[in-house]
Amino acid sequence: MLVLKVVDANFRTFGGFQWPESGPVECKYWNNTPECGGGLHGWARGEGDYIQDSHPASRWLVVLVEEAEVVLLGGKCKFPRGEVVFAGTQKAAVAYMVANGAITADTSPGWCCFSALECIDLADKCSSRAAYAA
Repeated sequence: MLVLKVVDANFRTFGGFQWPESGPVECKYWNNTPECGGGLHGWARGEGDYIQDSHPASRWLVVLVEEAEVVLLGGKCKFPRGEVVFAGTQKAAVAYMVANGAITADTSPGWCCFSALECIDLADKCSSRAAYAA
């Protein structure tokens, strides 16, 4: 499963956790309880309750995660480990997810891009799953 994640310009998140620009990432304090904390957090398939207040310098990650390890939290998810497969702008990260089948014209991505309609438009343009040039 592809998970969308936003980090600061230095690839850090809450509590100073350092995310890699690419490659493996793991939470040392994993627990599978269905509540925040004890895991890495993001938005499964780009769907969730993100409040668009990120800084323009924020980096957007796409993380490949074992679906069986994902705990849905109603608006976001958590997971113990994954592999960062993309880092870039919000639009480019969403385009990567579309091009790799995580977001389709049938998905209800909500906020994931700049509007739900823009995400659906990206999904329609990428219906062949060819790479989308952001």
